[in-house]
Amino acid sequence: MSRDQRSRGVVRLSLSEDGGLHETYQEGSGRLRLTRATGRREALILNMSGGLASADTFDVTVTVPAGTLAVTTPGSERAYKVLDGRPATLTQTLSASGEGTLIYAPQPTILYEASALHRRTMLDLSGHASATLCEGVVFGRAAMGEALTNVTLRESLDVSVDGVMIFADRQHLTPERWAAAATPAVLGSAGALGLVVHRGSEPQAARDALRMVMPATIRNGLVLGRILARSHEHLHSAFRDAVVALTGAPPPRAYSL
Repeated sequence: MSRDQRSRGVVRLSLSEDGGLHETYQEGSGRLRLTRATGRREALILNMSGGLASADTFDVTVTVPAGTLAVTTPGSERAYKVLDGRPATLTQTLSASGEGTLIYAPQPTILYEASALHRRTMLDLSGHASATLCEGVVFGRAAMGEALTNVTLRESLDVSVDGVMIFADRQHLTPERWAAAATPAVLGSAGALGLVVHRGSEPQAARDALRMVMPATIRNGLVLGRILARSHEHLHSAFRDAVVALTGAPPPRAYSL
């Protein structure tokens, strides 16, 4: 595939200071679909290229200064086999301020054999804003019996509150590291990996609620949960239940499709 055939998608969504809709922007393969559920806005982010392959880029920016916004995807993003060694890049820039509430729960990304994905997520919070973030990856296509041996995943997550970074998470899987990770002592028989980050007014209560779904702890006021899931379906269900446990509200409607 030639270098000039790469896919580029851009999505921007922001609410106004009174919780109304301020900006929607889509470019390239990026698309936005807005709906209104009971008491909140919901947005679906779509990648019309069908997935992420060699050197594809997809950039998401979400800003919530007031009101409540839930963002998800209609299905799982797919990271396809790279043909020229250049990874696909997904960048997510998220912010909530004032009394804003952001629920950002894209469905888990499926890593195909020989895929390479760099995913960078930045969550910036200020004031009394609350946020719930779910990020996950699925190790191959179980329905096709796919077992990963050659995959590259580089992930970074930075969370800042009032301009101070309070949490940073890094993952870097290479084919060599994958061989070491795919052992009973590390990933075992897990088919997916998930992370949940939550900031709210009652972290201890939120932690206890999340522990009904997955192991959870509190660090610097953030509730953090991690799960090694048996399968794609198990991780999907865990994210759905985590959103309900942490927010007291239904999950985004796409999780019920």
